[in-house]
Amino acid sequence: MSKQQFFAKNQGQQRQIPIITTEEEVGEKAREERKNLRNFIILVFSFIVIIGGFAYFFAILK
Repeated sequence: MSKQQFFAKNQGQQRQIPIITTEEEVGEKAREERKNLRNFIILVFSFIVIIGGFAYFFAILK
């Protein structure tokens, strides 16, 4: 197999079929993303609050 044939073969495999999604599916995905983002932000804030609480508690103890 020559180099040219090899590259031609690989290029054929890389070409992807465009995924057609309806508006509803896109909206659903966006909603899911927003929900995940919101949960992540809540998680981060709760960690900050918990760590802050511990720091405050230990500051009082000293």
